[in-house]
Amino acid sequence: MMKLWKFVALMALLSSSAFAAFIQSPIPPSSRENYLRDSDGNGRLDRVDMKFLGTLSQEYVNQMVDSLTFDWLDSAGRVKHYSVGPKQFLLDSTYSRRAYLDLRSLEGQFALLTEMVVGKDSLGGFKMFLHDGTVYDIPVKDVMAPVISETFLKSYRGKKSDTLLVVFSERVMPVYGCEAFFESKSKRDSLNHFRKPAFMIWTGEKSAQVIFENAEETDDYLLPRDSIRLTPKCFADSAAKNLSSEVALFSEVAGFYPIDVLSSNMAYSETPSSDLPIFQMLFKEEGADVPNDNSWGVAMDVLGPEFENAIRDALSLDHKKPLDLSKLKIFMNLRIYTNLGSFVVATSDEVFGDDPRFEGRPTRLFLKWNLMDGGRRRVATGAYISNAVVIVSYDGQVVFRNDIHHGPTTQVFGVKRK
Repeated sequence: MMKLWKFVALMALLSSSAFAAFIQSPIPPSSRENYLRDSDGNGRLDRVDMKFLGTLSQEYVNQMVDSLTFDWLDSAGRVKHYSVGPKQFLLDSTYSRRAYLDLRSLEGQFALLTEMVVGKDSLGGFKMFLHDGTVYDIPVKDVMAPVISETFLKSYRGKKSDTLLVVFSERVMPVYGCEAFFESKSKRDSLNHFRKPAFMIWTGEKSAQVIFENAEETDDYLLPRDSIRLTPKCFADSAAKNLSSEVALFSEVAGFYPIDVLSSNMAYSETPSSDLPIFQMLFKEEGADVPNDNSWGVAMDVLGPEFENAIRDALSLDHKKPLDLSKLKIFMNLRIYTNLGSFVVATSDEVFGDDPRFEGRPTRLFLKWNLMDGGRRRVATGAYISNAVVIVSYDGQVVFRNDIHHGPTTQVFGVKRK
C-alpha cells in the first residue's frame, strides 16, 4: 500500500506544471537574426522579430518566459526603461523557431526614431528573463525604413518657387536614379502626386531645404495641409541598407501661404435694401467665394495654421507655440473714387484676433462695399478706382502691409447697374 501511495504521488509530481517547468530546458535566442521593425510605416518601433535555437511552443512561453526589457527613447527624447510580459511575446505561426515582441500598445510613447543613437550604449539593448533565473541578451538589428519626421512649407501658391523644410527620422541619402523623391496627396483632389525638387540643400545631419521651382507654370503644387511621404525606395538610411518603404504613412504638411488681399474687377449693382449699410465687415467661412461679381470689396483669409505660421515666420516666433490672438489686429481702410478722381465714399475698420465672430476658426474677413455713395445713393454704371490699405500687426509689430508687400494699392474696377 505504501509503495502504491508513493507511485501515485510521484506521478502527480511529474504531471504538475511546476515540475514540467522545472524539466524544461531554456532555449537561447539567435545572436544574429533579431530585427527591429516598423510594421505599420509610421516611423516608430512596434515589433521585434526574434529567432531561437530550438522549437518554441506556447507551453514553453507560458512556463518559462517571465519578461523582456529594453531601453528606448520616449516621445520627449529621453532614454526610458520598458518591461513587457509574456502576453506580448507571440509565436510566429509560419516558423516554430521564431517569435516576435508586439509593441503596438507602447509605440505611441516612443520617439520617431529609426536608427541607433551613438553614445547611448543601452539603447536597443533587449534582455529576456526566464522564470528559472536565466537571462539572455538579445542583440538586434535595425531594419526600420527612414520616414519624414517633420515638414514646413513656405508656399507661394504658384507665384514663385516654394521651399519645403524636411526633417528625416534618421540620416538618409538619396538613391541614385530617383528623380521624384517625394510623394504627396492633395487635399484638393486626394490624388497621389510625385514631386521632383529642383535641388536639395542639406541643413543638418537629418534635415534639408527642398526647392520646388516652376510652380507658376502649373496648378499642381504642394500646399500646407496636403500630406507627404518619401517616395518608396528613393532614400536609404545611413547604413545604406533600409530603403524608404511602400507602407510608410503620409504625414500632413505644415507651413504657410503668403498673406494676401483679394478683390474683384467687376460688380453688378442692384437696388439696395433700405436698411443696408454702405459698408459691411463680414466673417465668411474659409475659402468662401467672395469677393465676386455680385459682392465687391476686399478680403483676407485670417486665422488658421497657415496665417498664424506666416506671422510666426515674419516675427521669428516659435512655430510650436500658440499665438495670443488678443494681440493680433487686422486693419482695413478702403476709399472709392470715380475714374475722374472724384471722391465717392470711404471707411476704415479694425478687428482683433479674439473677436468672437471668428468663432475660433479660419475665416475669410470681407469688407464689402454695397455700391452706394456717402449719401446712401446707388452709384452709376462706370469705372471706379479703389485704394485699399490692409495692415496686419501682432503685439504692436507690423507683420504685413499690402502697400509695402504688394506694391500699389489702387485698382480700377467696373460697376454695372442692373
